[in-house]
Amino acid sequence: MALVNIDTNQSYSVFQSLEHYSGTDSDGRWEEGGNSETSLLPPVPPGTYKLLIEPDAGLFSKPSSLLSSSAPLPAQPVTITIKYDVPVWSNYLIAMALLLAVPAISLIRRMMFEKSRWEKGGVAE
Repeated sequence: MALVNIDTNQSYSVFQSLEHYSGTDSDGRWEEGGNSETSLLPPVPPGTYKLLIEPDAGLFSKPSSLLSSSAPLPAQPVTITIKYDVPVWSNYLIAMALLLAVPAISLIRRMMFEKSRWEKGGVAE
């Protein structure tokens, strides 16, 4: 999948695989993968873009009803949602954790110092 700027032909690629497998075997019905995926692209400059998608589909073993016909594989609906300027909350959470780490470490060191001081006898009379 790629975004291509129409004016400059600059391409911004992202690899996203959407895979869903299902079938039956001696243990019963099974299913792997999922029907939805999320990808984040790096910030792209403003402009008009084309979204290029490389679909690929197939069957590992064709059912007998498909073997006898030359019909294409059954169609599966695909929905693509594109959102612009989505905030990435992980950056804010990491910054907040780093900002809170210094006071937390300072508080823990102070508490350990006070505990050690009181264990050694506290204040002399």
